[in-house]
Amino acid sequence: MGTRLGKLDADDSPFAAIVLAAAGLIRLDLGDRISTFLSSKNVEGAEDHSVTEQAPPAPHEKAEQQVEDEQKTEGRNPRWGMLHAVGQGALAIETRQGDARIEALLAPLHDKETALATLAERSLMRTLEGGCSVPIGVETSWGDGDGGEVDLTMKAIVCSVDGKQAVTAVMTRQIESEPESDEFGWEMARLLLDRGAGPILKAINLNRDILENQAGNA
Repeated sequence: MGTRLGKLDADDSPFAAIVLAAAGLIRLDLGDRISTFLSSKNVEGAEDHSVTEQAPPAPHEKAEQQVEDEQKTEGRNPRWGMLHAVGQGALAIETRQGDARIEALLAPLHDKETALATLAERSLMRTLEGGCSVPIGVETSWGDGDGGEVDLTMKAIVCSVDGKQAVTAVMTRQIESEPESDEFGWEMARLLLDRGAGPILKAINLNRDILENQAGNA
């Protein structure tokens, strides 16, 4: 981190700005160096032209599905800043199976909201068969809906490698358990596919297969 900031601060630096992980800067007590966060809520003058849909309610929910008018959003993508990769910023600790003593020791470190949000994001990626080379962006946040603290909102985007094609969606759902979180990610993936993410993902995978074959024949 210090080396990168040094390059930015150098008198002969060709850089006007640098993108770094906010978590790392804050942990190093360098939070004062952050000029802006690249989350959707901090894009100055942004207009959210995405279509917001509420996932079909779980059996115990009474909320009705809400869908905005898609006519006014056709052909436009939201200015969301930069959505992060699936699971970005979430930390996991692996333990030996059945090691009750270590599991009890680590239990206070477990954050339920982070775990449920990460599970939903991973469910989205797994359903879309995404990976490190597929441009899938997400952003999850809690408490933005009518349900307060139990409402999880997910923004997601699937875009082509050249950035010329993109499909976006926003969904909010009451999430209180892992099965609900997993289903939520699946519902978001289904919505993105319904809106045209399939051909984009197919083109990316086809291009990847061609490159892998070329490398294998080299």
